[in-house]
Amino acid sequence: MEIQAANNRVWVYQIDRLLSKEEEAQVKVDIDAFTAQWAAHGNALKASAQILWSCFIVLAVDENHEAASGCSIDSSARMLKDLGVRYNFDAFNRNTIAYLKDDQIVFTSLTNIQEAEGYKVFNLAVSNLKEYQEKFILDYADSAFAKLAIDSSFKCSL
Repeated sequence: MEIQAANNRVWVYQIDRLLSKEEEAQVKVDIDAFTAQWAAHGNALKASAQILWSCFIVLAVDENHEAASGCSIDSSARMLKDLGVRYNFDAFNRNTIAYLKDDQIVFTSLTNIQEAEGYKVFNLAVSNLKEYQEKFILDYADSAFAKLAIDSSFKCSL
């Protein structure tokens, strides 16, 4: 990511399928255009975006410069929903989980998360650059998914 400030905010969105190389290039152009004009209460945000493994969109804001507001966060969600319509993906489906198997992204449903046991999973709950750098990719055993698989009585409605 371009932003390296200690005080920043990060959002990771997993889309529910892999983008083709052509789609990824166009989505990157679109999110770069969005981050270039992204603002909070009329003040420009120092923001950057990245696409990882053709299915993660990462947005970052240097909050030393200007803090993201509720309205600015809502605008990023609208942008992602619009891109989802245009490119036929869902960045808000929390029932689809991605994991790394043999350096490839594999998707499974939350109800079948035990399929990811023994592999690396992605922590979409990271909220700042330090967490993103240290805790975005986790061993399954160290993830919330492992705890969810153990306690099958836990029901979540996302």
